Amino acid sequence: MGEAVRRRIDALLDAAERGESSLVPPGEKDRKALLRRGLELTQPLSGQFVRRGTWRRLNPAERSLWLMRGLAARHPDWRFCEASAAVAYGLPVTWGAAHARVGDGGAGLA
Repeated sequence: MGEAVRRRIDALLDAAERGESSLVPPGEKDRKALLRRGLELTQPLSGQFVRRGTWRRLNPAERSLWLMRGLAARHPDWRFCEASAAVAYGLPVTWGAAHARVGDGGAGLA
């Protein structure tokens, strides 16, 4: 990986971390560059990247929020509900997958 690409990926990861979000790469070239970073990164959900050390430091609620922010960036029309909404409000939850609903009772993420 070239130095310019490494700097670009680092800048994207830094920006995501400042926003307390997983990184959803803006394009296919960035996604491939992230995949080449190997064990330095984790991909807790397909297409969402976080530095492994950062991910390890997050508690379950923080992890959920970071993933929700990444999903919201990828799917701005999604509305989070059920356990995911509870996490966003700081309420106690039983840990599982994020919940989202699209439109009027449309498809959701389970």
